[in-house]
This record gives sequence, structure tokens and C-alpha cells, in this order.
Amino acid sequence: MTRVVSFGSYTFPSKLVQLDSNFGDGVPRTQRLPGMDGGYDEFGDDPAPTEIGRITLRLRVAQDGMDLAAQGTAMQALRDGLRALVGLGRQVLTVEPSGGTATRWTYARANYVQTNEKMPAISDRLSDFTIDLQCADPHWYSDNAGSGTAVAAAGTATDFTLTNGGNARTVPVVALVAGTAALPNGVTLRRLDGTAVKDQVAFAGTVAAGGTLVIDARALAVTLNGADAYGTAFAYDHPAWLRLLPGDNDYRIVLGAGEAATVTWTWDDAWY
Repeated sequence: MTRVVSFGSYTFPSKLVQLDSNFGDGVPRTQRLPGMDGGYDEFGDDPAPTEIGRITLRLRVAQDGMDLAAQGTAMQALRDGLRALVGLGRQVLTVEPSGGTATRWTYARANYVQTNEKMPAISDRLSDFTIDLQCADPHWYSDNAGSGTAVAAAGTATDFTLTNGGNARTVPVVALVAGTAALPNGVTLRRLDGTAVKDQVAFAGTVAAGGTLVIDARALAVTLNGADAYGTAFAYDHPAWLRLLPGDNDYRIVLGAGEAATVTWTWDDAWY
């Protein structure tokens, strides 16, 4: 069973009874067409977007091996700590999947913490808690050992493959450092399916020799030497900019003839 590890700086007691989430719930959109059978799928071949994420944790905590007064004090401290989670705002929620594999994380915000108190001899020794959290991005992320891949790009076509080890799409942060010569027409990045271009972003501005261009697909931000460069020189084909689908993804870096740069791709594998 998945073990809930922490929420921000708060470490949960290892007493999880149940964890529910809706991360795998899609939101399809199909229009009925008058006079025709079936309907029109507005998302085409793309997967449907997912619901706003919701996670419900249920804990059962027992205070054993102490006298009644100590039990009450310890349980009240636990209630106070758990109820304080609603005041923390958005935090990193960390879990450990079944089998003790590497931890995964997501951003979450606690909506409420509930507990039912009965007569002291019962509720001071044994209490059940329900914690409801909301996630704007309903995915679990894990540190990817292959992330931080640096590609030496040269000329009009540098092809390579990146692998997303999760089961959901994720997006990278791309950092380009120009070589000893300037890139007067910037760079184009493409995700390919065979010869078809599925995703493309292009920066048409000049990157000086040794300059750094960062395209952050997660934050939807572009910087050139640390300054905002998300303007008319930047263009994209898909709202997610550059997607890494589960498994292998074929990419191409397009520079001018005779130009060179080092392009580093950083991402976290993603899971529903």
C-alpha cells in the first residue's frame, strides 16, 4: 500500500488506513451532431484532460504504552498538528508507492481535516482522521535518474531520444548554451513521430556566443541570460509546448548551418 510520507515540513504518522485519489479520471468532451450517428470528439487523438485532483487520506492513530493523562496530551498534540495543515497553503505532498520504490510528489493544498471525538477513554487512545487535499496538477512526479540529459547540437538536425519512465505525460525545462559563435536565428525544438512534427517551439531571437536560453515548459516561461524573453520571438504549436509522453520520445534540435550549442533537458517522470 502507498505510504504517505510528508506534507511540507509535516511528517505523517505511519498509520494510513486508506488513500483515495481521482488522478486517473478523465474529462472527455463529445458533441452530438444533428442528423448523424454518434458525436464529434473535440480532443481528437489526444487523451482527455484530467479532473482537478483530489486526494483523501484516512488515518487511524493509537496511543499505547502510556497512562490516560499522557494519552490525552499526545492525542491532542496530534490533532493540533493535523488541523494546522489547512493553514499551510500549497505544499509538496510526498508518498512512497507500494514496494518501497522511490518517493513521488505532487503539489497539494489541504481543504479540511476531520476527526470524531468520543468519550475520553476511547478518543484519547484511538482516533480516526480524514484529510482532504486538492491538487491543481493531478499527477505524481518522481526524480528521474536520466533527467538532466545534455545534448551536443550542431547544424540543422540533431536527433536524439528522451525517455519518460512514468505512465503520464510530463514537460521538460530546456536550457541552451550557445557555442563559440552566436545563434542569430535562435533555435527550433521538435518532437517527432516518424517524420511528423507533433510538438514544436521556436525562439527566433539572437542568442549571443556563450549565452543561455531557458525554455521552461512547466512554468511556461522563457528567459535569455536571466531576462524575460517570452515575446514575439517565441512561438509554440501546442499549449503544453514540449511534451514527454510515457516511454521514448524522439526529438530534433534545429540550428543554423555551422552553428553549435549544448542543450540540457531536465524533467521529472510523471504518474497518474
